[in-house]
Amino acid sequence: MTRALAFMVLLLGAGVAASPALGASYYISTAGADANPGTEAQPWRNPWAIATKTFSPGDTVYVKSGTYTISTQSWSVFNCPTVHFRQSGNSSNDIAMRPYPGHAVVFDPNGGQPTLGSCDDFSVSYTAFYDIKIINGGGRAVTLSSGNHHRLDGLEITHLPNGCSPCGDETVNINAVRVDSSHDCLVRNLYIHDWATVRNDGNAAAIQVYGAQRCVFENNRIENAPGGITFKATVATGTNHDNIVRYNFLKDLSVEGARFSSSDNLTNSGNQFHHNICVNTGNCLDQKNDAAGTFNNDTRVYNNTVY
Repeated sequence: MTRALAFMVLLLGAGVAASPALGASYYISTAGADANPGTEAQPWRNPWAIATKTFSPGDTVYVKSGTYTISTQSWSVFNCPTVHFRQSGNSSNDIAMRPYPGHAVVFDPNGGQPTLGSCDDFSVSYTAFYDIKIINGGGRAVTLSSGNHHRLDGLEITHLPNGCSPCGDETVNINAVRVDSSHDCLVRNLYIHDWATVRNDGNAAAIQVYGAQRCVFENNRIENAPGGITFKATVATGTNHDNIVRYNFLKDLSVEGARFSSSDNLTNSGNQFHHNICVNTGNCLDQKNDAAGTFNNDTRVYNNTVY
């Protein structure tokens, strides 16, 4: 780990704490069954079982070690990931999924629909996903398509080992994470690598954001992809404003490290890009207006390092 990145981890690790879990604990194991009650003695089998269960603020779903094949379900579409909660936490306690302490968890969608996040059909808020590795991501690995105050923390996302079957289709936006009209989100400590490497297109950025407000993207490491973190304003999703992109390490990105762009006579405003490190990224930051009458206003850019 570089000295600069180690400093970022220390600084941010000291400043942001996870919400305390005061609710019930549930469990998923490769030895379980979805008809079970979800106790540690009788766990569920499949991560998508959470979409069929009922949770309360503070509840935590612990996933035991193993590689879980994420099979497409009846609700799985581009804006409704296979693994999602259908109830909300609150400002004091998220509803969360995370590995059982000391366990390593891998989700493998084998190039299918988005793996986890929030579903556009259920406007829930205050959910969180921690420390899960997603391999063989398809057109999109994570989608936040509804609700606010969601948290993604410590995920690893890659197209390895099998690569990306839709990546050669230039009509498909290929993003490891897409945030779509979801506000007050926190996306931190993600490691996204070897993503859509055959594309040379900013729309294949590791993190693509549409119409977000007051979200924070911090301490993420993005390597070997077309782009890092991009923001787009459209009529369908609205503008991006007051978002913060800070303390990210962006390396070997063929198009750009980050971008704020707008179209359809819309204006992005009040966004911040600071204390990021860009290594071999083309433009570290690109501000782009895709049509006349579109603007990026009051973007604050400072204390970034470019190599």
